[in-house]
This record gives sequence, C-alpha cells and structure tokens, in this order.
Amino acid sequence: MAATSEEEVINLRDGRRAIIRSAKPREFEEQLPKLASCSYQDRFYNDETALKETLFLEEKGELQALKEKGELQREDLLREGGSLTVYPEMVPNKETGEGQSLESFKRYWQEKREEFERGDFFCFVVEDFETKELLGFTKGSRRSLDEESFGNLAEQNTEFAALDRTKVFEIGSTYVDPEAQRLGVGGVLRKAFMKDFLEKCPDCQGAVVTSYEKNTSQFFNAKMGADYLGKTLISDTYLALESGKLTRAVCEIPGETMFWSGDKVKAIAEGRKVEMGYYSRRSSRVPAILETCGSAAAAAESSERTFREQ
Repeated sequence: MAATSEEEVINLRDGRRAIIRSAKPREFEEQLPKLASCSYQDRFYNDETALKETLFLEEKGELQALKEKGELQREDLLREGGSLTVYPEMVPNKETGEGQSLESFKRYWQEKREEFERGDFFCFVVEDFETKELLGFTKGSRRSLDEESFGNLAEQNTEFAALDRTKVFEIGSTYVDPEAQRLGVGGVLRKAFMKDFLEKCPDCQGAVVTSYEKNTSQFFNAKMGADYLGKTLISDTYLALESGKLTRAVCEIPGETMFWSGDKVKAIAEGRKVEMGYYSRRSSRVPAILETCGSAAAAAESSERTFREQ
C-alpha cells in the first residue's frame, strides 16, 4: 500500500519502514489515549525506568552536587530519575480510574479532538508501514505562545523578551511506544512539528518545549539543537474521586523550558543538521538567545556543554 501525498515514508534504525502523517479523528478515541497512557506509565510510573535515568545522569556527572549533600535515598533516586510516583495523587489506579489513568487520557483526547477538527490543535503520528500500529506521536496547539508563558520566560532572559511573541510557538508532548524508542521516531516527529509551524509562520522566530524539571528529555532536546531557557510550572491534570465521581484535578509540577531559534527551526524542518544546544542540571547559566541563534563558533567552544551524541 503506497503512502498518500500527505504522508511520508521513513526508514527506522531497525530497518522497518514507517509512515509519518497527521492523526485521524477516530484515533483520538482509543489509539492515542492508549499509546499516551502506555508511554507515560513506562516513563514516569516505572521505578526501573526512573533508576536507569538516574544512572544516566550520574554518568554525566549531573548528580555530583546533590550527592555531596549526603547519601541519596531511594525516593531521591526516583525523583531525580523523573518518577512521578513522588506525587501519590498522580499515580494511576486501574481499579478506580484515579490518578493519571487510562480514563484520564481518554477524557483529555476527547476534548482535544474538537480542537483538532477546528484546526486549533495538531497531532502527528508515526505508523508502522506493515502493521499500521502507532509507534509515536507529537501534539500541541497551533496558536503562538500565550502571553503568560512568554512573560514568565521573558523575565528570565532579556534576549528572549525581545522576540515577537506571535512568532514563537510551543510544541507539546512527544510520546513514543517503549518498544519503538531509540529508533529515530522522536526526531522525525520534531521535524514534522517544525515544518507545520513554518508553513503557518514563514518568519517564525523560535519554538519552545516544556518538560518536567526532573526529566531527561531536556538532553534529547539539546541534542536536537534546543537551549535551556528558564523555569516554569506545569499544571498537570489527573482524576480524583469526589463524592463518588471522577473529577479533574491539577497538580503543579516544576518544569523547564528549552528553546530553538528561528534559524534552527528552519534547519530542522529542512532536514539540515544543527549545532547541539545547551543544557545541564549542574549550572543555572542561561546562554544569551542571540548567541545561540547566531554564533555557532562560540557555542561550539562552550565548555559547559555536557551532553554529546554517543
């Protein structure tokens, strides 16, 4: 079966072929919620995954300052590895539907389907060419960065404050099936996002992505050219039982925002390589946006770049 004009066939690192395309409305009912729930549980509610991420950070020397304060307990290791089990109310409960359960993801995607059909929400998926199973997706709003988020980040970086907010966009979460990770799925999804925004705003001045502070996806984003920009709070939703009914509740979780300059957005969209971005948990230094946008030579000489492609 050949791909349509709106689909692109790609080759994954394990030799499989896949298709990247826009999501279909019917996939918002079952497939997307299940994939999001599966990936979320594997990454944020799996102690084994969190402890592996902690080992990764330790190898990079990112935990040295914390270790100097005293012996790390298991809860410390889970927190540093990005586990959300440190927020008991968020832990999924299959029996009651509480927490960040499959039911919570279904409700979220039902709401987003309406936005998607209006053109206010985007979702790109990677689909196995043979089995038609979804391997991953990226999602987010097609609107520019909201005033509150822009203002918070502008207070932390004066160079960012000089940008035109209406030409800065925000990418949402990217999920990849645990069995399809490290095959290049995340990279092609990022590229699709950049292409989509450039079509809407050819003179785009940049894009941001926000992740949990204790997540290691910042290193992935840095590998793809993003620079650390600032701190923020993520209002994460979950389900709580109130008077016998499941209702939406919010948990505020510390987050970090990464930034791609307009030039990097264009380069990624066109399939060109970009200079690795800056990120380190060990330093609070925020590089000047103008430096990261226009001086590849200075960026390459920076001794603070701690993550390199293996």
